[in-house]
Amino acid sequence: MKIKIFRGLIVLFILSVLLISGCDSKCGNGKIDKDETPETCCLDAGCIGEQICGDNVCVEPTCGACQYLDVENHICVDYECCGDDDCYRDEICQKHECSKLNCGDCQYISNYKCVDYECCEDSECNTGETCQKHECSKLN
Repeated sequence: MKIKIFRGLIVLFILSVLLISGCDSKCGNGKIDKDETPETCCLDAGCIGEQICGDNVCVEPTCGACQYLDVENHICVDYECCGDDDCYRDEICQKHECSKLNCGDCQYISNYKCVDYECCEDSECNTGETCQKHECSKLN
């Protein structure tokens, strides 16, 4: 008789454990419910900025290729530029910021680079040529 009672208690205990473990918390419903706290961040609402909840710990977001993590606000922020194409035609991208391109006196900007003119003075042209509008042309 004691064995039957003991077996019955074991079965009851196993069923109770299965029943309890089958009940999910309300984690992820947009509210902080019983047994949930912002510190355990059962849902992303307990985290700051764009942090997400992973294993009950707030995790910084993974930023994109042209972004950086604003650590203070826990958000991904776009860089001003990641390539020259992100800037105006007279600028280049340096350290993720657009900077004015400064060409020399006898240069012009083309495809985000300083390019030398063919000429700026007659002395840069062949004999019998003159420099007009930065191009060497034959004298008339």
